[in-house]
Amino acid sequence: MTAQEMGRALPPGYKLHWYVIQSVLGQGGFGITYLAHDTNLDKAVAIKEYLPQQFARRLQDSRVEALSEDTRGQYQWGLDRFISEARTLSRFEHPNIVRVHAVFEENGTGYMVMSYEQGEGLQDILKRQGKLDEATLLGILRPLLEGLELVHRQNFIHRDIKPDNIYIRGDGSPVLLDFGSARQSIEDQPQAMTVMVTPGYAPFEQYSSDSNDQGPWTDIYGLGATSYKAITGRLLTNAVERSKTEMGGGPGPVAGELLKSTEDGYSEALLRAVNHAIAFDPKKRPQTVREWLAELPTPSQLADTVVDVPPAPPIKPRAQQAGSRRGIYLAVAAVLLVAAGAGAYFLQQGAARPAAAEPVPTQAALPADTPPAEPATPPQQSGDQTAAAPIEEESRAAPVAMVSPPAAEAPADDPQAEAERREQERLEAARLEQEREAAQRQEEERQERERLARQQLENERRALEAEKAALALEREKALAEQQRQAAINSRIQASEKDFVARRAAAPDTFEYDSNDNPQPLETFPANTVTLQAFANASRWQGTGLAIERGRSYRIKAGGSWKMGTLCNPTDATGKGMYALLCQNLGGQTVAGYDHGALIGKIGRGSLAFYIGPEFTFTAGDEGELFLMGNDAAPYIVDNSGSLSVTITSTGQ
Repeated sequence: MTAQEMGRALPPGYKLHWYVIQSVLGQGGFGITYLAHDTNLDKAVAIKEYLPQQFARRLQDSRVEALSEDTRGQYQWGLDRFISEARTLSRFEHPNIVRVHAVFEENGTGYMVMSYEQGEGLQDILKRQGKLDEATLLGILRPLLEGLELVHRQNFIHRDIKPDNIYIRGDGSPVLLDFGSARQSIEDQPQAMTVMVTPGYAPFEQYSSDSNDQGPWTDIYGLGATSYKAITGRLLTNAVERSKTEMGGGPGPVAGELLKSTEDGYSEALLRAVNHAIAFDPKKRPQTVREWLAELPTPSQLADTVVDVPPAPPIKPRAQQAGSRRGIYLAVAAVLLVAAGAGAYFLQQGAARPAAAEPVPTQAALPADTPPAEPATPPQQSGDQTAAAPIEEESRAAPVAMVSPPAAEAPADDPQAEAERREQERLEAARLEQEREAAQRQEEERQERERLARQQLENERRALEAEKAALALEREKALAEQQRQAAINSRIQASEKDFVARRAAAPDTFEYDSNDNPQPLETFPANTVTLQAFANASRWQGTGLAIERGRSYRIKAGGSWKMGTLCNPTDATGKGMYALLCQNLGGQTVAGYDHGALIGKIGRGSLAFYIGPEFTFTAGDEGELFLMGNDAAPYIVDNSGSLSVTITSTGQ
């Protein structure tokens, strides 16, 4: 691991809750996987950290943040997918599905705690071995299909099955990894899916964002394409290219795409099952995992049908040497001719696929007295490696042969040698043209993937902008509501000062004449309540008006009782008088007040407050408005006089 990569990773000894980082297991473009120790359970675990290189960076305090405001949306979208993947995986408990024990957010990013498995990725195994024998392949397929059936039963599809996402434990059992593309779409989610594909392993329906065409058969295609790679050592032609032939839109892949019964060392039952799984039309594939499992050969069938193929006769070293040098020389010459058009691309491809430059031995390379060898197919991978090794060693030992013609070139006047040379050149030119076309297809696929990725990012950007706009609107509404409540509370506090001066010192015990269904002010004609407040010192008179908190009201009392007019408050205590000529006759008590003024109450059980001729207030409580008054001193007989009371809103 480079110093730069080490700088991005958490150091050994770093604690995430009760997990202690020990070392880095792997690092990719979108995250880092650590070996850690669970101090609670005292065991090793693997922890996957979300850290996309293109969108985020780690700060000195270990936190992770987006590189810029422009990448913040992509970073958050990826983090949400990471958390979603962990939650998806946590639903599955199967020995062949990676087990997720916990997921949490820390340091501004996400962490997924998984079981720590020892073994090797299938992609690395295929790079090293090239192919798998049938028994080994079936030993991987069957357990994976059992686990995948559980995934499908819970209405999920994986959508990214490939050798990179299959891990082989030390005991040979497989584990299916990376459910980052999984979606609950078989029954419960008819909406469109995000387009995510791996060329060569993704079926054609996966290039569309319509989820209705995707289902268990989509994952079966991925496993079929993985099997194709394990049997042939080649990547299956991508679905877009296959569509040109299957859908009649143009030239498609080279002949012999599907597996033939002549694939040596493999049973016809297995080859038929794989061909069925990689059928272009989704309806022509097995529709369920159980259906495809039934097609795969059992161990007993395997023993009866697989035939050992004898090893191929060895090629003589001299003929092999001549063929190798001639093929390399012609390949270099052809590459020089097309270098201006292909540029660095062929250099890149040549490094990635050394087998493309490997020469094919021909009859012309053999001595004249030696009959051509019968074509033979190596029985197993080990035989292929043995045959290829001398050519690789000689190429490394004699680099001069790549830039100079072979010393033992046939005389120019030999017609047969000249014809063979021309044929060799034609074949080499055809091979180079085929490589050029393959390179062009790959470039077109790359451009299409980039287009789809840009379109996806644009759609996500628009969705993010819409979400931001909605959040901004919600914030504006919340702010407006906060301001409205603040204004209401301010008015309530201002009114509270008046209430303190006007409020009774203690609760009263009077009974109530109540309206069982009081209504707010706007339900009354002209938003006004007009009524007669009768003289009564023993019961509260209900008004039928429901006072609402935060609303402002004005109560005005007019008219006169038989003993005279209603007097104004006389001092800061809020006390007022009702008496002849506004003289205090004494003994006039209503709810603790020593006068006969009009008083009110909001809701049962609250303290009474003085109203007098007029009172404007903002209510801090809710409930029905009650009124009470008295028009005579206790030594004068009370009468049934009344005041005219009007209740309106102040418009606030």
